[in-house]
Amino acid sequence: MGKLFFTLYALIAIAVASFVIGQVTLVDPVLQGPLERYYNELSIGSLTLLDDSLDKNQERWPEQLRQLKKAFGYPLNMRDIDTLALSTERLQRLRNGETLYAKIDNADHLYRRVQGSDMAWEIVLSETQSEHYQRLTSGTFYLLEQFLLRQPKSTWPDVLARLNVQFTFPIVLQPMEGMHLTPTQRGRLSEGLVLSTDAATSAERHHHRMAGTDDVLTIGPFNEPIFLTRFSFILLFIFAILMALAVLGWVRPLWRGLAQLRSTAEAFGRGDFTARTHIAPRAALGQLAQTFNAMAERIQQLISSHKEYARFDRATPALTLERQELAAWLNETVNRIWTGERQITLHLHAAPTANAPCAYFEPKLMARAVGNILQNAQRYAAQRIEVSTDISASTCRIIIDDDGPGIPLVDRARIFDPFTRLDTSRNRDSGGYGLGLAIAQRIATWHGGEIAVEDSPLGGARFVISWPSHCAQ
Repeated sequence: MGKLFFTLYALIAIAVASFVIGQVTLVDPVLQGPLERYYNELSIGSLTLLDDSLDKNQERWPEQLRQLKKAFGYPLNMRDIDTLALSTERLQRLRNGETLYAKIDNADHLYRRVQGSDMAWEIVLSETQSEHYQRLTSGTFYLLEQFLLRQPKSTWPDVLARLNVQFTFPIVLQPMEGMHLTPTQRGRLSEGLVLSTDAATSAERHHHRMAGTDDVLTIGPFNEPIFLTRFSFILLFIFAILMALAVLGWVRPLWRGLAQLRSTAEAFGRGDFTARTHIAPRAALGQLAQTFNAMAERIQQLISSHKEYARFDRATPALTLERQELAAWLNETVNRIWTGERQITLHLHAAPTANAPCAYFEPKLMARAVGNILQNAQRYAAQRIEVSTDISASTCRIIIDDDGPGIPLVDRARIFDPFTRLDTSRNRDSGGYGLGLAIAQRIATWHGGEIAVEDSPLGGARFVISWPSHCAQ
């Protein structure tokens, strides 16, 4: 599950990184021209008033600049054009009177040549459009007021008409009494503060009372930068597509894996017990697929074991007993079926001897019984297993000892029941379905014998297979 979410987070991170890289490498160059035109149209009137406010004597400019900085809403500077970090082509455009926009140190800068000089106005713009309008009006109101106060009041309407040609937003002078304002708004204007109305709409306006008069200057509404609004929607759309592709890239292989798992499960349910999924282990559903395949494998083994036990769960068949020298046969059989797993030492005490007593049994079936018990001992032994024989004129015995945890007395009878697994330390969840000992007991019964469980001298369990030797035959 952690791998699934890690993949999703990685795809989302790639989508976000792609969006950011694309914005830096593509968006900023694309917006360079439109932003310059937008800021030029929005600020050309204020910049013209800045030029008009300067004295012809350039020695007075530093003092005037200090006064302008107090009234202007933006950080305002006057820079030598040759010191600006702009390309040669852009510096030439600046000298030709164009307004330039540049992003420097993650801040928007606006440059315009001071008329008749080698200096340039530098305005550091705020980050949001609303703040931009508010700060722009603060400096513009100051410049308009100073410009109008230098003119006879009777000429103000004509002066404003000429100024409206230079500005891209309306400038209106009206008496305060004719405005629909609340007492709070009137108080703000009376204190000489800037009042903003309809700030939440595209009809945002800003108002400022002329000093020493009851007339109010109103600026706005401002022309919305439609290209920026549309471009923002385009960027959001692109980002949404990238996120959708990231999620799709995560969901699609997941969906295909789930479809394959469902198809395999349906085939398994129809009786095709060989059906397995073929999902790569490193895939998102790789671990789930491996778990499913392991479960299917165990179910198939269980069904096979059940079918196999069914062959033994019947009346005693007609056995073909063969005469064997038990020690020699056991030595060969154990060496053939011993797997040597878990670094367990096997000690076989069944060396052939001269004139050994005879034994009669069905070799294949008896080998199966010995193998099942030996496999059981191998699962639970700590370090040692011993196999030995004991044969007399009437009885043959094969003894298998281990040094494992042993089997409690109360469980020794039921361990031979089919599908029985002990809930003790002897059950190490080591596989099997509880049929091996049941089959071994059935084989011993067919030979007229039995399998007994005792305490082993090694400290674990001792299994004793005993049956009549049939030496009289």
